[in-house]
Amino acid sequence: MIIDKKGKLFGKISIIDIFIVLVILAVAVFAIGKFTGNNGITNLQEPAPVEFTLLMEDAPAVLVDGTFEVGDPAIDRTTGAYLGTVSKIVKDPCITETPTADGKIVSAEKPNHYRLYVTVKGSGFVTDSGVTVSNNNFYINRQSDVRFGDTMLYMRMIGYKAIEE
Repeated sequence: MIIDKKGKLFGKISIIDIFIVLVILAVAVFAIGKFTGNNGITNLQEPAPVEFTLLMEDAPAVLVDGTFEVGDPAIDRTTGAYLGTVSKIVKDPCITETPTADGKIVSAEKPNHYRLYVTVKGSGFVTDSGVTVSNNNFYINRQSDVRFGDTMLYMRMIGYKAIEE
C-alpha cells in the first residue's frame, strides 16, 4: 500500500507533513505575488505628468499664511513619495454648521480658518485604482500627511488627472 496504518506515505512521510508543506508553499507564492505586484505597470513605461488636487477642510490661518508657496516640493510623509511641486494654492473661507441658542443649525464662517485646496504637478502612472507614484497608490479620498517645504498638513486627495505638457 501507498499509505500505511499510521498515515505515512510509503511508510516514511506523514500526510499531515506534506499538507503543511503545501500550505506553506501556497502562502509563500501568494505573498510573493501580492508584494511584488506591478498594478498593471510595466518596467518599460515612463511616468506621465499628473496633477493632484489636495484638500484640507479646516486649516488654521497660522499654517496657511506664508508657510509654503507655489514651487515648494510636496512629499507624502508616510511613504516618502515625491508627489511633485505645488502649482496652485486656493484659500476659501471655512464654512461650518453651528447650532444657535434656539437650537437651529446655521452655516457660519469660522474665523482664521480656511478650506485649503493645493494643486500639485508631478509624475506617475494613472491606473484603474488611482495614481501610482514611487510604487505607492494614491486614490480619491486618500488621507495623507503631506509635507510642503517645512510645513506638514493632513490632506485628502479629491482629484487627479493626467496632463499634457
